[in-house]
Amino acid sequence: MNDAKLPVSQRWCILRTTGPRTLPLARSLTDGGFEVWTPTAPKLSDRAGVDRVEQPIAPTFVFAKAQHTIDLLAVSRDPASRHPSFSVFRRLNRVPFIGPAGMAGLRDAQATAEAEFVALTEKQTREEMRRERVAQLQRDRARRKALRSQPLGALGLGTWVEVQEMPALVGLQGEIVEERGTAAVVAFGGLLRMEIEAWRMIAVDVSGNLTCTA
Repeated sequence: MNDAKLPVSQRWCILRTTGPRTLPLARSLTDGGFEVWTPTAPKLSDRAGVDRVEQPIAPTFVFAKAQHTIDLLAVSRDPASRHPSFSVFRRLNRVPFIGPAGMAGLRDAQATAEAEFVALTEKQTREEMRRERVAQLQRDRARRKALRSQPLGALGLGTWVEVQEMPALVGLQGEIVEERGTAAVVAFGGLLRMEIEAWRMIAVDVSGNLTCTA
């Protein structure tokens, strides 16, 4: 249907203001009970605690439902108005109206901007997760390096120990038969003897109760 044939409830008049007043005007008129719209595009915010801010796609333009035209003309001329200053757009001494077709391009632009912002934030989230994984790996490496320098301490010859943090040997118990600085040779019975780092062992008594670590 031609926009000119649409009922007033489906058409819009055009308000003009200055660029910096575009969004404040839209917010102020909305708070005042007017149905208005201006296309916006989100962007990442530099302010702490704020993820996104909106910026106008069509600075200086705000669209208002046509049924508000008379009231908006009065507001625009009222020197005591609490709203940011604006004017109702005229052409040949009349107020032109536009319908959905005339605003479709701006609505598409807003939808595209929103989709691009979502894609950007998802990419940013993935990058932050990647950096956190890298940082965690670095912390794990630093922890293991520190643990590997841990001496045997109380885990001397003849101590029965249980192995930890070695998937193939977790829970297995054996006796320390040789000390090697930060590690020890543990006899697990039969011919199975292995060198185990001190930090991977915890002392147990012969009944299996945990007693101490290195």
